[in-house]
Amino acid sequence: QAFAIELPHNSENTPADLGLRFAEVLEKAGAQRAETLVALGRSNIELRSFNVPPVPDDELPDLVRLQAPRHFTTIDDDWALDFFTLDEEAGDSRTVLAAAVASETIEQIRRTCDAAQCQLNSLVLRSCAAAALVKRAEPSSAGVRLLIDPLAEDVDLTVLSGDTVVFTRTTRLTAEVGSDMRADALLGEIRRTILAARNQLQGRQVERVVLCGAGDDHTAIELRIAEQLGLPVERFDPFSVCTLARPLRRALPPHPGRFAPLLGLLLSEASGTRHAIDFLNPRRRPAPPDQRRLYGLAVGAAVSIAAVAGYLVWSNSADIDDRLKALQTKSARLEKQLNSARESQQDLAGLQQWQSGDINWVAELARTSKEFPPTSQAIVTHLLGSAQRDGGGQMRLDGYAADASTVISMERSLRDATHDVYGSGSQEDEKRTKYRWTFSERVEIQPVDHTATPPAAEPKP
Repeated sequence: QAFAIELPHNSENTPADLGLRFAEVLEKAGAQRAETLVALGRSNIELRSFNVPPVPDDELPDLVRLQAPRHFTTIDDDWALDFFTLDEEAGDSRTVLAAAVASETIEQIRRTCDAAQCQLNSLVLRSCAAAALVKRAEPSSAGVRLLIDPLAEDVDLTVLSGDTVVFTRTTRLTAEVGSDMRADALLGEIRRTILAARNQLQGRQVERVVLCGAGDDHTAIELRIAEQLGLPVERFDPFSVCTLARPLRRALPPHPGRFAPLLGLLLSEASGTRHAIDFLNPRRRPAPPDQRRLYGLAVGAAVSIAAVAGYLVWSNSADIDDRLKALQTKSARLEKQLNSARESQQDLAGLQQWQSGDINWVAELARTSKEFPPTSQAIVTHLLGSAQRDGGGQMRLDGYAADASTVISMERSLRDATHDVYGSGSQEDEKRTKYRWTFSERVEIQPVDHTATPPAAEPKP
């Protein structure tokens, strides 16, 4: 089934009111208590592209979250954030497109889903979901294209370079669908989008326009794009990518272009493809491998080798005495191997302890970001980390704070059993309006004691 739910424009409606409206319609359609995927419009989120140092993909999530407050103006620790990379290979730096949404917005959506008795599974960026559907229709398309997805009152304009979303914006159109006034307004927004996307395209130009929808509603804007912008326009019917049941194929809903984000969401979910932006399931650093499984495999392999060797000795010995002597010889040899394995295990433990003494700067930066006051109270303008020759390290932080009590609270939060904090004194700068107090802090990171060795395993009788 594919249908739209008309919602009241009353601003006094609460999330629970909207959820009850959804529940009523879904019950009539026999789709109550369904798993729910929500596509969020561009106007509800903050979107920024910025460069980060060339680190491996596993370290990107922590690094992007650490640098995000420097590029977003209103983000705080409670906001959900996800991102994807705009470049394929790492060079001097990597470019990411990061999106953030306020926790209050997510909570409103959760309350709506709870009232509708639906389970919220994913919360994605609407324009990226529509782009995912277009990429399925043209999996190997190259060049730069502008995807236009006209909705009821909004229109999503998304620039794709190959298969990658490089720029997206949403604008509101109040004129009647299919009217010349609406076409003129949309043409102006298309011009603004092409101009705004130039920085991300690095000299390349939009080569064609993909217009979501079918029928005569978009004829006026299609003609204007071709005549005034000189760009070829391709109509894209979102339902053409799907295999439809006969009842739906015979009675498609009106304005099929508005279903592009929904169909992109469903197909990505059904195929197990990760959504480009998913605020409920953001990219994270992979969990470390389970060393216990590796040790278990090693022990199992050693036991298997010993069993096979014992069986071969027994099967090839005709005389009982010779068989006993052979087994005794094999036992002595295995005992030497066992002693050698114990020594290797001790060497491995020592190496692991030596490695644990190194400074994990990504972890230190993550800790500093966690313990640091929110951006509304303090900012860092300069950060320098250095390792000490005899172990441990030092981190220098310079910046501004809202007041002296914030500096004191920051020093207290950063100090623990392995971190000593020394401030060179804070001073009020009367010329500044928001962050009036300067600070300079030195964080001494104590070396990890790795001199103790683990006890050797007792030999089995």
